[in-house]
Amino acid sequence: MTEGWDCNAVTHIVGLRPFMSQLLCEQVVGRGLRRRTYELGDNGLMTEEVAKVFGVPFQVIPFKANPTATPKPTEKRHHVYALPGRSHLEITFPRVEGYRQAIRNRVVVDWTLVPPLFLDPFIPYYGWAIERLVESIRPDTAQGEAPEVPRYETSRGPGSTADVDYWTSKDVREVVKSHLNYVVADTAKWEQQAAYVIDTHPAVESFAKNAGLGFAIPYIHNDQPHDYVPDFIIRLETDPPAHLILETKGFDHMADVKAAAAERWVTAVNADGRFGRWRYAAARKVEQVRALLDGVQREQPL
Repeated sequence: MTEGWDCNAVTHIVGLRPFMSQLLCEQVVGRGLRRRTYELGDNGLMTEEVAKVFGVPFQVIPFKANPTATPKPTEKRHHVYALPGRSHLEITFPRVEGYRQAIRNRVVVDWTLVPPLFLDPFIPYYGWAIERLVESIRPDTAQGEAPEVPRYETSRGPGSTADVDYWTSKDVREVVKSHLNYVVADTAKWEQQAAYVIDTHPAVESFAKNAGLGFAIPYIHNDQPHDYVPDFIIRLETDPPAHLILETKGFDHMADVKAAAAERWVTAVNADGRFGRWRYAAARKVEQVRALLDGVQREQPL
């Protein structure tokens, strides 16, 4: 306990031997300062957590729990991880941190993919307009330019469902066509219903909820880099196999910007070719999830 072993489930610390230095006390008590959960409550704040310390002369932070506070009932927690027996359902994905272009002479803009900008006469939009236009400029491959390709992370390799291993107190649902044991829900019903449709649809070979998976799509907004985290990755029953990135949300004022970022990601990864074929779609209602998958089943392979 003095050499950096990090355990975030410590609730009691008992000192059973003399402590010859204050620093050693701090190191031992520090084991109890790890939070058990970083999930926010309904008020947007983390709940109070307490570790009781016995027999350790630790006085640097004289803090005591509120004795009149009603202890919160222990929440049921679920262990989400990849099932070894389902390794054939593993999904891997590239970690894209940016893009490379080798434009010589000609560029093109697909205006149908440029996120719209709704104007208020009292607000200047010059920076946003320039930003969206710059992000939409692509090499004109029809005129012989090399396509834009991804710039992959160098510190990490491709992501995988095999790497998922975490605990959550959110609602979960067991599924069949997934490398993971559970689908974790961030909504009351929406995502559970979508997961059921995906799990039972014949066009789906395997899928994973993007929770603890680390799959993100980079984009720029307000001159700052952001990560867009779509809801599902689906491996389709196509020949050759293809992947569908599926967003399942109602209203989102950034939906157009995120969709443009996803289409850019898909086009670049497909141009590179090392990770197979990908596509992106968004469903705003549960019935649209089934319709999208029905359409994939009817279409030719990507």
